Parts: sequence; C-alpha cells; structure tokens
Amino acid sequence: MRTIIAAAATALISASLDVSLSAHPLAREQVAGDAKWLVHLDFTHFRKTQLGGYIFNEILDKQMPQAESAIKAAIGTDLPWRAIESLTAYGTDFKGDGGEKGATIVNVSTNIGQVLDQALASFTAKMQAAGGNAGPAPFTRETVNGMTVYKFQEELAVAIPRTNLLVVSKKMSTVNEACGVITGKGLSMKSSKAFADFPAEPPGFFLLAAAEGFAQTAELPPQAKVFQMADGARIILGEQGQNLFVNLVLKAKNSDSAQQMQQVFQGLMALALLNPQANKDLSDLVQGIKIGGTEKTVSVGLNFPVTKALDHLKQAHFDLNNGFGGPGGAFAAIGGGDHDPDQPQKVRNKEKKAQKKKNKNADVEIEGDGDVKPDKAAPKKNDADK
Repeated sequence: MRTIIAAAATALISASLDVSLSAHPLAREQVAGDAKWLVHLDFTHFRKTQLGGYIFNEILDKQMPQAESAIKAAIGTDLPWRAIESLTAYGTDFKGDGGEKGATIVNVSTNIGQVLDQALASFTAKMQAAGGNAGPAPFTRETVNGMTVYKFQEELAVAIPRTNLLVVSKKMSTVNEACGVITGKGLSMKSSKAFADFPAEPPGFFLLAAAEGFAQTAELPPQAKVFQMADGARIILGEQGQNLFVNLVLKAKNSDSAQQMQQVFQGLMALALLNPQANKDLSDLVQGIKIGGTEKTVSVGLNFPVTKALDHLKQAHFDLNNGFGGPGGAFAAIGGGDHDPDQPQKVRNKEKKAQKKKNKNADVEIEGDGDVKPDKAAPKKNDADK
C-alpha cells in the first residue's frame, strides 16, 4: 500500500494534459516573505532549450510510458506528467524537521482537481471491492478554509487554491500558510526584503536556487569555508544561444569578506590551471569562468557550449543503458529507450585505442574489430637461442 501511495503522490504532483508555450519564471507573489531558501524550476522554458529538449524527447519520452502504465494500474487513471509548467519549493528555516516548514508550489496546465477526484474514485471502488480487509483509504478529500485538500494518510497534504495550482507540504498548517500567501492574505516575497539584494536574474534561465542567513543557522561542513563568509547565495542555470551558463552570486557580510571570497575563487582557478595538459576538459572549463562582483557581492560566471554538454550527456545516457550487462542493460530494462546509434562505435573505438596502448610493449597489435594477434614483425629466435 505504501508503494501505491508513493506512486500516486508522485504522479499527482506531476499530473498533466498539455504544455503551455509560455515560460513560467519565478512568481515572487507566491513565495512567503520570510522564506530562507527556495528552488525554482521552469519546466516550460527548460523543454524549449537544446539541453531540455534532448532530456525530454530522447530520454524521458522513451522511459516514462512504462512508469505511466504502472501508475495507471495502481490508481486507475491516466496521469500524463508533461503538464508541470513550473515547480517552486521554499522553506522558512534550515532545521531538519522533515520538511514540515517547507512547501512546494506546482503550476500545471490542467484542472488538477478533476484528476485527483478520478484517482480517489478509483481507490474507493477498489477498497469497496476488497471488503473490510482493505484498510483505510490511502488518501481522502476534505474542504479546509474553502479550499479542496487531499490528505495522504497524514503524511502529505495537497491543497488546490486555484484550478491549475497545487500546494504540497507534510504539515497542514504549512499548507494553510502557503495558500494564504498565494491568495494575498499573507506577506509574499514580492512585498518583503527576502532575496532583494541579489541582482536581476539573467534572461534564459530555467533553474534558480537561493538561500539567505545559512551561515548563522545552517550546519555547514568545514570544507565550505567560502560559504561561511557569505550571508546569502544564489545560483542560476540557463541557456542562451549556443551556450549553457551558470551564474553564482554570493552576498558577503562586509567588503572584507567579499574580497576574501574573490581571492578564494581566484586561487582555486589558479590551482586548476597549473597543469592544463593533465585534464584538458577541466582546463577549458576553468578558462571560461569570470569572477566579478560589487563591494558586498561576489559573482562567478561560466559559459559552456551546449554541444559539449550534450556530448557528455549522450555518453552518460549510453553508459547507463549499456554499462550493466551490455547493450540494453539494467537501465534499459527499467524503461530505457533507444540511444545514439553512433555511440556504440565511438565506445568501441575508445576501447581499441586503450587496448593498443596497453599492449604497446607486449609485441601485439589490434586488428579487425578488436581481436588481439601476435605481432607479425616480431624477431625470430636464432639458433643460439634454441
């Protein structure tokens, strides 16, 4: 039953029927004004990028049908996952309270209430058919403060303040507070000073993550010394033209801290460039980094060609599909689809080169499609050696 509940909760949050063509940037009026951290993912824009297009069209589209069939069998209704337009998660502290102070806002392009009601009707019918041994319903439907709320065995609450918007949290009180912000009854990030000191987001981004006040309250590891000197951080990932870009901004406690953080990043870059021939990919990556900032901020920017990122992604996808037991391995067995037809040959060529290097001093050579044969030019033994 827990497996069914988990599958249903995941699917319900991801439910969709169609995809809007407009982007869904961060809606500050939907985030609480006292938020300490937030993560925003614009699925609609991400799908339109080269990177997102490959992930959705070449990977997810070929792997999700099997999962969708399993979900439909479990909850009795189709829940296409493509309608998620954006997802925003935020929290009002950094304490490990199991997510009770965190809320997730999901914008979808369908009437999510109808989808949830169909799932609930299917569950109810199955339980009635099972008789008294079926146990309690995996989730229920209630009306709280004029809003429809679905509760998953007291482990998860999902409210629908608008037709195409749902709010998810582990605690009902957190859901009420989040919905109050959305309906204008609570202070929002748009009207507060939360994250106001960061510069405007660059165009073309699809992922944003930010946090403030973590140096005082969060338990940071000793290795994160640079973040201990910061009072806030924001990282953005996006795509512009033919480049992926990463933009990191650190908000310093004072000008001295800002200068120290810049020196830390410059030192790390210098270390990475000490031996550029040892790792050319890393060297090329580091050379594309730009460090700047203002009196109390430090910015680190990186541009990386989309084509190179796609090459790495295709190789990783192929390795997952073929790395466990050969072609169509473990990854493919759980829904992996077709892979780049040129990839197997690329891998064979790489393996042949590695084998040639390994056997260079062993008087052998690689012929044909990889078979190892004795070196025909090896000297013959003379009579004195017999």
